[in-house]
Order: sequence, then structure tokens, then C-alpha cells
Amino acid sequence: MHRLSPAQRWVVALGTFAVVLLVLGVVGLVVGLSNRYGCLGAGDTWPEERRLGDDSGIVWGSVLGIVGLLHLGLTGLAGAIVWTAAPTIAPGRLRRPPRTSV
Repeated sequence: MHRLSPAQRWVVALGTFAVVLLVLGVVGLVVGLSNRYGCLGAGDTWPEERRLGDDSGIVWGSVLGIVGLLHLGLTGLAGAIVWTAAPTIAPGRLRRPPRTSV
């Protein structure tokens, strides 16, 4: 990570953010689906008032998942451009200030 240019570090940070969005979207979708359909035993049915239940977990999970996928795709495109345009910092180019004794 020390040899990455600032632009490359931004791409890594944006990619990490996109993966976090994608994981949160999948978790939200799974929780929403399990709340909606996953609590029945064999042969059980939902009461009528439960069938019109809250689907916000499914909606928000889907939205976060789609935004995460779009963000990941755009970050990949930006990363391809940045990695070809901005070279990594060579080890000899980093200059350290001279030590001064006090």
C-alpha cells in the first residue's frame, strides 16, 4: 500500500466501499426474505394480515445490492483507467528528510 499513488489509493477505498454496500444489500435482502417467507413450518400458512406485511427489508436490500453492483462496476472501470495512467511510486522516489540531531 505504500507504493500506491494517491489516485490508486482512492480506487482501493472506493472498491472497499462498493463491496461493503454489496454485502449490506445481500444481508438486507436475506433478512427481508426470511422475515417475509422463512418463518413457516411444513403445512403452515400466514394469516391474512401477515401476507400484507412489511417488505422494507426486501426493498432496501435490493436497492443496496443494486447500488453496490453499479458502484463496483464503475469503480472497476475507474480503476482500470487509473492503474494504466498513474504509475506506482517507485521505492527510490520516496525521500525521507535528513536526520538532524538536537
